[in-house]
Amino acid sequence: MFDRDLHPKIIDFGFCREKGQNLSTYCGTELFMAPEIICGKSYDGQKAYIWAFGVTIHALATNQVPFDYANEALLINDIKNNQLKLDIKAQGLLGWICKNSLQINPEERLTAAQILDYAKSQLEFETLQPCLHHCTIRRANTNTTMPKIRFQINTPVIIRARIGNINYKKRRQIRSLE
Repeated sequence: MFDRDLHPKIIDFGFCREKGQNLSTYCGTELFMAPEIICGKSYDGQKAYIWAFGVTIHALATNQVPFDYANEALLINDIKNNQLKLDIKAQGLLGWICKNSLQINPEERLTAAQILDYAKSQLEFETLQPCLHHCTIRRANTNTTMPKIRFQINTPVIIRARIGNINYKKRRQIRSLE
């Protein structure tokens, strides 16, 4: 599916409902499920998705979920007994998004529009710092050069993984030419 500017949109009509209609289906991966779903209450699908979004953003930014997680049974037990303790480690804009997406009470969670509006207002005024430095090094035994990358401490894991993988492929190509 595409929006009016022909940008592709990922969609899933599997559990679609009319706007404002509450859901009662127990579905999803417990690690990402909103507390109201796990507790078997009827829920607003959009607010439940915001919870899952908050967990996902936190996991991408910090490489860990924003609560203690030993196994699904203990997580479900903590949620049902109202003992889930959030430990949000993400900072800056991502921390704000996580904090406002991961409200136990779904009525206190922000909407997607509110999150986007705030993010846009922050990005207009924030100076974005580069998350990595790039320099070139020369190998001792050849004339071949390879990029050496040093990451900042706050570089998201996904960026480290992707750039590290690119670097690995380049090194492998260089070795095959030697």
